[in-house]
Amino acid sequence: MAKKILVINKRFTSGNDTVGTATGRTVELHKFMNSFNSVIYSFDLKKKEYLSGKINNKVRYVIRPFSLLSLRRSIKDVLDFSRKENVDFILATNNPIFGYIGYVVAKKLGKPFIYDLMDNYVSYRPKIPFIGLLDNYLIKKADLIVAVSKSLADKVKSNSKRVVVIENGVDEKFFYPMKRESARTKLKLPLREKFVLYSGGIERNRGIPTLLRAMELLRKDTDVKLYFVGPITDKYPFDESKGVFYLGKTERSKVNLYLNSANLLVLPNTNNEFTRYCFPLKLLEYISTDKPIVATKVGDVPRILRGYSDSLCEPGNSVELARKMKINLQNDKSGLSKLAKVYSWKILSNKLESAIRGIKK
Repeated sequence: MAKKILVINKRFTSGNDTVGTATGRTVELHKFMNSFNSVIYSFDLKKKEYLSGKINNKVRYVIRPFSLLSLRRSIKDVLDFSRKENVDFILATNNPIFGYIGYVVAKKLGKPFIYDLMDNYVSYRPKIPFIGLLDNYLIKKADLIVAVSKSLADKVKSNSKRVVVIENGVDEKFFYPMKRESARTKLKLPLREKFVLYSGGIERNRGIPTLLRAMELLRKDTDVKLYFVGPITDKYPFDESKGVFYLGKTERSKVNLYLNSANLLVLPNTNNEFTRYCFPLKLLEYISTDKPIVATKVGDVPRILRGYSDSLCEPGNSVELARKMKINLQNDKSGLSKLAKVYSWKILSNKLESAIRGIKK
């Protein structure tokens, strides 16, 4: 009989309903497992809903409301649910509050506790006092730490019993190469125009000022435009007279079209507490299209693009960024799409499965 994992997570992350849409790291890593079944206990901080359902024959979910005022009640509910389900492992995702719930329940049941770190939580500057200390305590007590990046694993390994790196994956159903002309036709974009595209959150720590300065340099001797697609956090002047255009925020189903429409994709992240330790999922989406890429050397990016020096530049260096963009605008393809195969959710799921089987309690 397959052993069972209770997965504790936050229902909405970055605006995405992880269980409602059956997407995202928590769901993807568990639905491809062979020797484990999983139940996702998803806390909803927005709605007072009590829901349950099935994602596939390996993964079920329940949704429960949560607030800090109900913490003790939530611990009791998760404990009762875990006993009823007869779970073998407790896995909690990044949020230390939910990690604490998972740890307490695991300890009361005498089951292994797994803590999945999706990024450096303290980089969010949480408002709850001592939350960073709680995060460090959970890292120390967990039977297994799952780190989303090697840089994050290196950061926490001295304070933990055992760490395994399980990166984020890319969904090949959503991200794949296609002809540029076809993508532009569907999006009603100019067929002959040469442009660079940035896709993702538009905010200061993503290196947008550096990118804008690099474009000014590039346009001195190159007829090229810059298109932005994604949600805006920090406002910038999208000056169309200077070749800078904002195409808006788009639904997930169209992101691959925008990526494939570009002559060059750029990821100009700055080096900070968040980008240094998170896994650059956007880079995987870029890679999957096989379009030329320039990305800054932050966190795991140099490891992923090892051997592709023309696709790498120093963060905050607009001169080097402009130079690397100019080089890559001469290419039609990058040859990088083969790297995306390493980060398929099935491969990553099997890796996690093997790490969990190796837990000694």
